[in-house]
Amino acid sequence: MDCLASTGLPVVSWIVVGVVLVAAGVGVWFALRKHKRGASALGLVLLLAGGGALISTAGAPPAQAAAHSASCAERPVTGAVSTSTTGSGGGTGSGAGTNTGTPTPSGGATATPTPTPTVTSTPTEPPLPLIDLTPTAEVEPSILPNDTPTAVNYIVTVKNVLSDPSTGTTAVFVDRPSESLKGAVTYAGAGWTLDTTSPTFLYFIYATPIAGGASSQPLTVQFQQITLAGAPVTIGTTIPTGSGGDTNPTNNSASAVIRLFV
Repeated sequence: MDCLASTGLPVVSWIVVGVVLVAAGVGVWFALRKHKRGASALGLVLLLAGGGALISTAGAPPAQAAAHSASCAERPVTGAVSTSTTGSGGGTGSGAGTNTGTPTPSGGATATPTPTPTVTSTPTEPPLPLIDLTPTAEVEPSILPNDTPTAVNYIVTVKNVLSDPSTGTTAVFVDRPSESLKGAVTYAGAGWTLDTTSPTFLYFIYATPIAGGASSQPLTVQFQQITLAGAPVTIGTTIPTGSGGDTNPTNNSASAVIRLFV
């Protein structure tokens, strides 16, 4: 507003001065023209000065306006400047600073799905096979005469009391009583083989799987000379733990007793 006022002030002043001079010149000229020649000249001078001021004022405004406009452009502006800027979103901001407007989102936000954690299941161990091997043992004859060498047959069978068939081979240990050491030992039985012999036991192998609820072929071990001198003799049989896939070691032994005839 100050710059606009200063632009119009010299023009008005010149007009006022011109009008005053013209009026003064006319008044002086009319008032004093009969009395003094010099007064008439003074009135004429004032009239011409006022007219000149008016004429110069009529041509001055464009140049003065340009000068004043330039001076206003060069004059630093102090204080907060209110600006309006059209933002990219179409909004118009006002106040100090530059308003960028409300941005228009380029598209809807896409939510990233949270992955479902993979549950690692503990593998279930397969159930143990239902294999339970147990031996049976008997002797023929079971009663011997006193101090008389006698051939005795020791008969062994292996039964699978559960439902699953045995796996691999089934081993059987047969004790060798000291009363039989003087005579030979023979054996018979389908599927049975004698692996090793020792002074204390005989080691037999049965290679055929034994079905659930079934029994092996009988193994007959013949002690050709057993001599009793009064006390009974016990012959034992044992299946090693786990042999044939056995899962129950509590019933892996059996025995038969030879007694003296009295």
